[in-house]
Amino acid sequence: MATHSMSIDKNDLIYRQATDQDARDILDWLKTEDRETREGFYCNWPIIIRQREYLYVLAEPNAGAIAFMSGQLDLDSIVEVRPDLRGNGFGKHLVREYLRNSPPCNPCTPLALAQIQCAPITSAGFWYQCGFTPYSDLGTASGSGKRHDVRAYREFRQIPSEWALSAGELDANKDTMIEVTFLFADYCGRNSPETAPKQRINCFAVGCASDGPLILTERVIANPYSVGISTLPGDMYCEIWLDGKKRVSGKVKYSELEDAGIQVDYRGHYFFDEIILSP
Repeated sequence: MATHSMSIDKNDLIYRQATDQDARDILDWLKTEDRETREGFYCNWPIIIRQREYLYVLAEPNAGAIAFMSGQLDLDSIVEVRPDLRGNGFGKHLVREYLRNSPPCNPCTPLALAQIQCAPITSAGFWYQCGFTPYSDLGTASGSGKRHDVRAYREFRQIPSEWALSAGELDANKDTMIEVTFLFADYCGRNSPETAPKQRINCFAVGCASDGPLILTERVIANPYSVGISTLPGDMYCEIWLDGKKRVSGKVKYSELEDAGIQVDYRGHYFFDEIILSP
């Protein structure tokens, strides 16, 4: 495995989908790490290669990969930096580049909420520094042949809307903005919340309620992980209030919310970028 006598400037690194040579280089360093330390992700190579079309790397110009990410920022994602280059921030740089540049597997339903599993648990701090928030502790798995503690946290990160208004656009529309409040709670089966709302999101919308959709100034996600709601995302109860008046309510996955503009990403997370009101 090659070593470096001088530092690598992150600005010189190339972010790209892995080439066949990149994949061979990654496999080579994973084998070496496994043989020398009994650590690393060589044992997960079948998963990595199965997700070959979602394998992205950071690479030096005219050289090979120094870090890779496999998957789509989901519970099966794997990120690793070449062992001799760790501790230089290349892993966080790779995650930032992925979030900024990689296309979703379904461009018609953009990813609204990224979830990852921190295993081993020592990776939790890395993902926290990448902007993720812990939401559950999966406990400790047991079994023979384990080479490290696989106790793990899950973390999430909300992905902002591409429609987000700039500071200038917000200022230009400040006099015509509509105040919007979203309330989320557990659903009790009678088109009403089981308990008091557990999450309140206040934002603004631009547009005219009687003429086309209202564009939200920020993406609003039905995210039960952030507030301890016990149901699945689609089973949450939601109310939408405009300028202090309740306009829409119901179960997130029911037609009332669909008609009001709710979308669902390819991982089953529900979100609003706009509000559509019936005449």
